[in-house]
Amino acid sequence: MPVIKIDTGRSGAKVGRYLSLDRAGGERCEAFLSNTAAGNPGQAELQFRATRESYGKAEGRQFFQAYISFQRDDLGSLTSPDGRPNWERIAAYGRQWAERFEVAQRHEYYIAAHGDKPHPHIHVV
Repeated sequence: MPVIKIDTGRSGAKVGRYLSLDRAGGERCEAFLSNTAAGNPGQAELQFRATRESYGKAEGRQFFQAYISFQRDDLGSLTSPDGRPNWERIAAYGRQWAERFEVAQRHEYYIAAHGDKPHPHIHVV
């Protein structure tokens, strides 16, 4: 069963960089989905910023994030036939979560799937 943590943040640009790039500047996003035209978290944040500014919300809390992590032996249908994480399916799980809890219907969002920790996880921002 996945573990879900929810938090907020004041720097959308910072979280976009963190979710896009590792410490060496390499790509760290295994899969990406969004209801915007963005192709990665950094581009999504630029679109989010334009939306915030158009509504006069450039200051204060800038995003909510759901962090959903899985144990490797609990991935079930979210694996490839060889048993490795299927990143597209894991990201699609995030989209289903966003739709179920009406994030997708009411907000711009993106999903970044990561395998840089022992447990596969996604960020729904």
